[in-house]
Amino acid sequence: MIAAIVTVAERPDLIEAIWEMPSPWPPFMLEDPVVGMFWDQLPVAFPEYQLLALDADDNFSCLVPPTTRQPCSRRCASSARRCTAEQ
Repeated sequence: MIAAIVTVAERPDLIEAIWEMPSPWPPFMLEDPVVGMFWDQLPVAFPEYQLLALDADDNFSCLVPPTTRQPCSRRCASSARRCTAEQ
């Protein structure tokens, strides 16, 4: 179960775990030469836009696709199973 949503800016120690995870993207996304040139730069260039889901033991469980163009930090209310923006 997802306990928290954090950004790479908040948890840069998880960048290696991102690359160890199997790709969630369809194959055509991985065949684009432009994407190939810049993909590995995203966590470093735009860490506030890379969202990661953590379980209750603080382990990285998956990437979360951003739903807005604004940098965000969100925490999941585990009892409600929904994310709410931090104030």
